[in-house]
Amino acid sequence: MPETTTPAPVENNEFDPLEFWIRYKGAIVLYGTILVMGAAIFGAFQVVREKKRVEAGTAFTVAKSIDDLRKVQTDFPHTVAAANAQLLIADKLRKDGKLDEAEAELHKFIDENPGHPLISGAYVSLGSLLESKGKLDDAQAMYQKTVLSYPNSFGVPVAMMGQARIQEAQGKTEEARRSYEAIITQFPQTSYSADAQRRSQALKKPAAATAAATPAAATPAAETPAAPVTPAAATATPAVAPAAPATSATPTAAPTAPVAAPAPDASAAAPAKSDATAPVAAPPSNTAAPAPTAAPSEAKKEGDAAQKDAK
Repeated sequence: MPETTTPAPVENNEFDPLEFWIRYKGAIVLYGTILVMGAAIFGAFQVVREKKRVEAGTAFTVAKSIDDLRKVQTDFPHTVAAANAQLLIADKLRKDGKLDEAEAELHKFIDENPGHPLISGAYVSLGSLLESKGKLDDAQAMYQKTVLSYPNSFGVPVAMMGQARIQEAQGKTEEARRSYEAIITQFPQTSYSADAQRRSQALKKPAAATAAATPAAATPAAETPAAPVTPAAATATPAVAPAAPATSATPTAAPTAPVAAPAPDASAAAPAKSDATAPVAAPPSNTAAPAPTAAPSEAKKEGDAAQKDAK
């Protein structure tokens, strides 16, 4: 009789959910409970956090004084509103002239909130504060930090303008001009570009005016000393010298016999005729006119004849 061979049992590799539940029911319940509880806790946390954020934002909105802002920091710590309140406190302190306190608040904000959305604005505010205190090198470092660490932030053009201002104040005209031109190139059609263009042109004008107005070195002319004034030169010469007294060439006639007046010579008495129709005035002269001469010789002869007749 032939032997009967029993076939080997075939293994069933298909997934059986019922078998899996029976085998791992305890672990499934445990991990499921943990997952649900975690989700519930996370949801509750998010709800509380959102509620706290809304309350903090409302408190920050209505805060007016420094004390109100400090209360926001106390009641809602580690919130964006609390950090914003700190920035606003620093700004109010600066406006009140309390620059040292404002500087301390800004340093504290930067140290405690490195990931805050307004961190670049804090660096710019600190740079502006240091610039107003005359700490130009420290201010320049804050502006540089903003430009290099936060190149895409809203504070970059403000920081670049601050850098150019400090370079201009330090007499670094060429560096300031390049900084202004960089602002014009990177931020066209903005108020920063217009301001940079105006200040850049103002830097060019004084340089051109100085170059045009600088004369060549001139040697001063030697001054010739004036001649000393002599007493004779100091004495004013009269415009017209006094005429010398006329000397009669003939002796005076006796009083008993009248002497006929000599007839004046027509040629001497009459002035010389000029070819010009109108007399021409002689130019003024400081030389005195010559004294009149004695009577002509013809008149002298007639006088002698009259004296003989009288005798």
